[in-house]
Amino acid sequence: MKTVVYRIHYGFEAIYQSIESIHSWADRIVVAVSKIPWYNEKTINYLGNVVEIVHPENIDEEIEKLKKIPKVEVVIEEYKTQKRQWGYLINKYASEYVLAMDADMIFPFEVEETDSILTWKQIEFWKNKNWRIPLRNRRGPVLYKNPSNINTRFGALPTHGIYKVSNKLVHNIGLCYSEPLMLYKHLLAMGFSKPQYESIPNERWYVDKWLNWTPETENLGISLGDEHKIKRAIQVE
Repeated sequence: MKTVVYRIHYGFEAIYQSIESIHSWADRIVVAVSKIPWYNEKTINYLGNVVEIVHPENIDEEIEKLKKIPKVEVVIEEYKTQKRQWGYLINKYASEYVLAMDADMIFPFEVEETDSILTWKQIEFWKNKNWRIPLRNRRGPVLYKNPSNINTRFGALPTHGIYKVSNKLVHNIGLCYSEPLMLYKHLLAMGFSKPQYESIPNERWYVDKWLNWTPETENLGISLGDEHKIKRAIQVE
């Protein structure tokens, strides 16, 4: 059995492309939907104003659309934190192969198989598929062979053990969302990053670096103090 597991609260506009990219490989596709965000307040202080936080996607409608796709099972999974979330999902839906995926990840090739644990680096597109940010040492999907008692922290890689890194690159479109969805993503990150012990976003990133981006815009990193780590976007060849 080849199982693909997604976790999603936002990004439904991307998940259909992602599912299409792995659909022929998978026997079972589990989409774990979280209706409650990690930052569950109605408003947030943003750029000197109190801003209402409204999810731009209709989760219930998206669930019904997903249920119509062959092989797809939708389950509701709520979490107070993302810590160890992936380990829980991988163990719960364990089979011969389990591929842990986020909604913005797309395979431009057939999924490789492994005898242990395999992960991939990512081409991270910027705004659209004509631009990308320079390649980072950032892992994408993770494939497990016969997983059991897997422990994770914030991502899908195990806290202990050896894993392989493929020389192929998957695609990531998480920086290509529509404007309302990218703003929602940014506001949630502003709210949950400190309590979740993640890097704090630069409050002006959405407006200055993403929304009003031009090819000359520099220092695109979202984390406060680490903006320089993504110097600028480059054209896709």
